[in-house]
Amino acid sequence: MVSYGFLKREFELAVRKGFVKYFPKILRIKQVGMFKIIVVTTKREKRPRGSEEEVLRRLEKGITTIVGNETKWAIVFNQYPLLPVQLLIISFEEGKLTRRPQRLKEKDLEITELAKKLKGRIFFNSLGAGATQNFLHFQCIFEQLPVETILHPGYPASFIVLANFAQERKNLWKKILKLQAQNVPFNLLITPENVFIFPRRKEKSASIPWRRIGALEMAGVWCIRPEEEERINFKLLLKALKEVSLPLNSLPF
Repeated sequence: MVSYGFLKREFELAVRKGFVKYFPKILRIKQVGMFKIIVVTTKREKRPRGSEEEVLRRLEKGITTIVGNETKWAIVFNQYPLLPVQLLIISFEEGKLTRRPQRLKEKDLEITELAKKLKGRIFFNSLGAGATQNFLHFQCIFEQLPVETILHPGYPASFIVLANFAQERKNLWKKILKLQAQNVPFNLLITPENVFIFPRRKEKSASIPWRRIGALEMAGVWCIRPEEEERINFKLLLKALKEVSLPLNSLPF
């Protein structure tokens, strides 16, 4: 089992080698209504001191996990993390890192088992819903998110929640397939217990136009810079999530 402590040590090594280009430092954490606000600053390395290939070769031995019959997942460190330990998860196909577009296939849902093994929160941003790179990747953090503990009717973002059981995977895939067929952007949050689907109307909100809103924000966590702190408040976040969410009665299923 890969432990959080092991991953944290590997992350610190990746920073020293220069693979992680931004190192976030948490200044303070605030609870604003149902939302968690994490004020962070970042320290940028002047230049990488180790190639991505070097780090990938090293991490492949200790952190790569094989899940199911078809997919091998490379677990590496996000070069531009929002939180101190944030993983990037990329699948292998035919012995190489996947470079296909940020669009899911049914076999990719084996990632739900990885959430259980890592005891983390894995999230997926589709294009138009927070993805900044168009190659298949997931991300993982290690803390409970606000949406997990809030009753469905009281949450501002639209979402569907399914149990993270192998028996539910077909049902999950049917919903994702229909969203992708209709080009509806969406986010996934995969916990050891559940899978949340956040259907999206758009990527940015008129309330916070300078920010691209992804799965973390949809799940209730906002990592902000110190200069944003005075501009962001509960009503603004509430309005932003409502603006970017696609109402459930508008879904193609």
